[in-house]
Amino acid sequence: MTEKTFRHRQVGRRAKTVIASAVLALGFTAGLSDGASALTIVRNFTGGTAATTTAGGGNLVSIFNAAADWWEMAIGDAFTVKLNFSWAAIGGGTLGDHTLVSQSGTPNRETEGNIRFDNGTSWFLDSTPHSE
Repeated sequence: MTEKTFRHRQVGRRAKTVIASAVLALGFTAGLSDGASALTIVRNFTGGTAATTTAGGGNLVSIFNAAADWWEMAIGDAFTVKLNFSWAAIGGGTLGDHTLVSQSGTPNRETEGNIRFDNGTSWFLDSTPHSE
């Protein structure tokens, strides 16, 4: 394996981890459901300038949707959350960030949040995000 290949694999793992972590950062109390999807994630890609250094042939929307699909299957509590996500110039070594927009309910949960991914980072964007 070449150094470049190794670096791309590491970046790919990091990208998947950041996206999954961003969804996890919402503070859901997870319990595996009985197969019926209870959580609904409204996904809203708000654009931004995409990262200029990418590999893998995939795109942020497909990867984000794959992560959201997994969480919808895993969370057994019936509620809806809207996630606005985008590319943005974050810098400072930060790969992504999350901002709470609104919360409500009992128990109190996030109902809307913004997730931004740094467009100045080199990303591996998996073209098959639903594959293991």
